[in-house]
Amino acid sequence: RLWITGTGPVTVTATQPGNENYHPSPTASRSFAVAKASQAIGFEKPADRTYLDAPAELPATASSGLPVSYAVSGPARLDGLKLVPTGVGTVTVAATQAGNENFLPAEAVTRSFSIAKGNQVILFEEIPVKTYGDAPFLLPVRVNSTLSLTFTLTGPITFDGTTLRLTGTGPASITASQPGDDNHLPAPPVTRTFTVRKRAQIITFPEIAHRAYSPTPFALGAAVNSPLPLRYEVSGPATLDGPGNLRLTGVGEITVTATQPGDTNHLPAPPVVRKFSAEKAPQTISLAGTTLPFGAGSVALPAASSASLPVR
Repeated sequence: RLWITGTGPVTVTATQPGNENYHPSPTASRSFAVAKASQAIGFEKPADRTYLDAPAELPATASSGLPVSYAVSGPARLDGLKLVPTGVGTVTVAATQAGNENFLPAEAVTRSFSIAKGNQVILFEEIPVKTYGDAPFLLPVRVNSTLSLTFTLTGPITFDGTTLRLTGTGPASITASQPGDDNHLPAPPVTRTFTVRKRAQIITFPEIAHRAYSPTPFALGAAVNSPLPLRYEVSGPATLDGPGNLRLTGVGEITVTATQPGDTNHLPAPPVVRKFSAEKAPQTISLAGTTLPFGAGSVALPAASSASLPVR
């Protein structure tokens, strides 16, 4: 058998060296030429596509097994052997194979197909129930294109383009939309609804130790985890003296109840009750020494009480 390995002139020489019964045979030569082989390109028509489709490899092949080259016209570009849409319209692809030392050039094959506008899809996760006072948060939403989303809001919320903020309580809704452009179809709008509930309030109120009577006011020390003001109810020998201050008016059992009734954004705080006793305060008398002459008569003594009570 003779295997063809390339093109050009080929000479085949046949010999027979003989044996014990035969002389060697005269050689016989034959020459012929090996011409370049023809080749053909197989190129199925690419399927019509949309602008947002992923790049696809072109399906042309040459019967020679040599690599096929492409020329593209229209709204697309080549990325290696993959076709990337760059717009919408008709795309024409010409497949060629220039041949080599063994193959003739293949006849070019041209195929056309269309690229339509891309379908946009908005992916918008559900938003769970929120509580007034929760930190601002990013919306869990995106679209399968590079275009910007627009939002329509109702309820106690605001949006600055990236972050959603809660401004009150009640039902809220957000509709995300994308109107499309020359290369994209409008996206079906997606609406998400959720509720902003009232924030719970907690009062912290330290115990009040029993104390001796004094007319000087003292701070009660209660606080609440909201910006709302605390309210106090007092029973017993004491009275409020300004915000959060208590003034004793006597001795006995005293009860102070701290409350916060809430508002449109806050739940009422559970009241906190503190009890303590106001006890009698000790006092001392200061009496300065002096020398009186006999017969001086009635004189006032320089005695004073630390509690400013009259001395007898």
